[in-house]
Amino acid sequence: MLFTILYSIILPVFVLVGLGFGLDRRLRFDMRTLADLNFYIFVPALVFVHLVQTELPMATLLAVGGFCVAHGAIMYVTGRLVFATHPALRQKETVLSLGTVFYNAGNYGIPLIVLAFGHEHLEVIAAVLIVQNFLSFTFGIGLLERNRRTGRMLVNLIKVPTIQAIVLAVIVRLTAIDWAAVEPLARPARFLADGLVPVALLTLGVQLSRARPRGIGAPMLAITTLRLLVSPLVAAGMTVVFGFQPPVASVLIVAAGLPVAVNVAILAGVYQQDADLASQAVFWSTMLSAVTISVLLLWLQPL
Repeated sequence: MLFTILYSIILPVFVLVGLGFGLDRRLRFDMRTLADLNFYIFVPALVFVHLVQTELPMATLLAVGGFCVAHGAIMYVTGRLVFATHPALRQKETVLSLGTVFYNAGNYGIPLIVLAFGHEHLEVIAAVLIVQNFLSFTFGIGLLERNRRTGRMLVNLIKVPTIQAIVLAVIVRLTAIDWAAVEPLARPARFLADGLVPVALLTLGVQLSRARPRGIGAPMLAITTLRLLVSPLVAAGMTVVFGFQPPVASVLIVAAGLPVAVNVAILAGVYQQDADLASQAVFWSTMLSAVTISVLLLWLQPL
């Protein structure tokens, strides 16, 4: 069973990641262009298409959103308690907290969920991605720049293409517009949505190729343990409290065990706060997740 998971789910993910990694070492892709393609085109297209097509009740999607917010809050408090125990952790508490709360639901999580659970459960991980984006552009930026004006943060959030795609999808669903009947628009949207998986994984490989891995010290041990081990265990307990049943519960648990979000490294670089640590956290948590995600999928297989 473990071999099947590694062969059928984990290996395809890392083959594409490795391809992006290797090609970037030779060709040196334009990282900004790849990031923009994901951010402005592929992720919004996928979120829109699957939100308008989903058969999940809106109440379930809202419950998933509430679950993600509550899970992030618990992980933030847990991280703060852990980081307070060691001077080396207290000095880097802000970035460590970001890595504890935010995980790679986009260019890792979506392809993984497609391979592990099928396209029919994309709506769940899409809802998770939405909440992660929302929190990173509000709470995350607020941590990095405590004096930033809330109004400005909200303006920036509204400009995020994924948020705009969500609003458009909600309008389409509430008005019962048959968007699929408009083939010149619907078909390109589906093409773009289908393109996310390979482009996202290649982009992740390029991002990892730019990292400069070093040894695992106390900060790295703390953040990888919290992100890859503690986080999915917390999520497993929370799915019971929230009353989620498989496969929704399984998707949420696996998502909670995803590695540190690339956005953490990007934001840390923009705000010049332990950017190297953030980059290392993305690299090591992604590499180690090949093992931890496999174990999670093996554990959840009967579900």
